[in-house]
Amino acid sequence: MRRCEEALVARPAWHWAGNTPPWLALMALGLVLLSLAGSVALVWQWRVLQLERQAIEARRVALSGQGADGPASLSPLSETQAQAWSAWARSMNTPWPERFAALEGAQQAGVHLLSLRSQSKLDEWELQVRAQELQAVLRWIERLRQQLAPGAAVSVVRVSRVAGTDAPGGDASVVAQVRLRWASPTEALQ
Repeated sequence: MRRCEEALVARPAWHWAGNTPPWLALMALGLVLLSLAGSVALVWQWRVLQLERQAIEARRVALSGQGADGPASLSPLSETQAQAWSAWARSMNTPWPERFAALEGAQQAGVHLLSLRSQSKLDEWELQVRAQELQAVLRWIERLRQQLAPGAAVSVVRVSRVAGTDAPGGDASVVAQVRLRWASPTEALQ
């Protein structure tokens, strides 16, 4: 009876023979290759990280000046490099809000600021203002002097009368060129 049951139940050929099916062997081989590729990728990444760590360590040692032969000697800056670094450091310490607040505090009706240029030094500005009357420009300059910190200086470079239609109201106007020298922080303390 047992033979009859076995004949009725269809079993694959590999079951009786002890062989594995080809698709199962291919799947196992694929998994082995995939894990091998993952291992190679991990080893590669580990090596890259080790090289980066060595490069960072070498840079740290070079920057700290503590190499195998003792402290490294740094080359001195050239004169132009030193001036550039000094100008950059001064510009970072320049009190820009206070300077613009002084200009805004000197605002006056009828006086228009036409241009503002920084001279070669950050502490010198050249302003050009326009007004209908000379007295208005002079009052504006006086208000500007009152707004400035001690040690700052305002000097009038040029005043000219301009006739033209581009002025407010179309009448002649007065254009003044004013040089403004801000006090440096050390001058302001004295």
